[in-house]
Amino acid sequence: MTKRKIILLSINILLILIIIGQNIFSSKGKIKEITTKENPTKIIIENHSEKITILKNNNTWELENNLPLQNDLCNYIAKTSTSLKIIDTVSKTNSEEEIKKYGFDNPIVVTALSDNKIIQQLIIGKPASNNNQSYVKLNNKKEIYLVSGNLNSLFEITSKELLDMTLYSLDINKIYKIEISKFEKSNKTQNEPLEKNITIEKSGEISNYDWKIISSTEKFNYENFNSQKFQDWLNNILELSTEKWIDDFNSIEPIINGTPEIKIVIGSGGKDIIINLYKNNDNIICLCSENEHPCLISEIDWNKFNINFNEFIK
Repeated sequence: MTKRKIILLSINILLILIIIGQNIFSSKGKIKEITTKENPTKIIIENHSEKITILKNNNTWELENNLPLQNDLCNYIAKTSTSLKIIDTVSKTNSEEEIKKYGFDNPIVVTALSDNKIIQQLIIGKPASNNNQSYVKLNNKKEIYLVSGNLNSLFEITSKELLDMTLYSLDINKIYKIEISKFEKSNKTQNEPLEKNITIEKSGEISNYDWKIISSTEKFNYENFNSQKFQDWLNNILELSTEKWIDDFNSIEPIINGTPEIKIVIGSGGKDIIINLYKNNDNIICLCSENEHPCLISEIDWNKFNINFNEFIK
């Protein structure tokens, strides 16, 4: 064999080896995405602090006790539990050594269900050395996958962190009416609280409006009503959040079945939002029609609603 043929043969062998190496690297570096056909309506998260069950009710998520949850966060959890990007298969054995090596001796278990049928189960081991990757087993099979995303951080969430504490958030441009009622007990009629109320409506064009008193139990000149003072007060109550949701409904049922100290009706976007406030010792109980689950609000928020009608007068 001539020297030239030996050189050409060596080059061909080298090219073949390069092509084989590229194919191996390409197949290992290819990300495979697994997605379930169905969307979950129930997700059970068993992490290292608690077991959480979240349920989808129409388009909103809630806990089993009906407490509302953050929809965007729950939708992300639902998507992550049913759609995975697999980077590599790191093990195909179920040995005790491999289980410990990848953290499956103390895993997080996430079960996604649709109509109470399991559609996918993630068994999550320890985080990978790259914090944006995780080790996962699917549906209790022996294969261990390296997947994209820090699943450990996401699914170590607590039920408290999932809660939506917002009662309402309003756009002042959509508000067209406010009715404020305050109930005070009279010495003569202990069982019939006296009501003081005022109803105020928006008047004028959308770009150029003011507020006017429509009716009130109080005796003052309506012409002296200060529209700007009222709007300043209204700006302070456009959003309301709870400090704590009340789980034990029975303990407060006698209170919320009675007359509230303050009742606010806000006409906004074609519907009425009703806020009933009850004083119970040092606690302020709130029932809002946007959620209808009793909760506690702060003293600061109470003071915002507990307005003296005379403050709206010039």
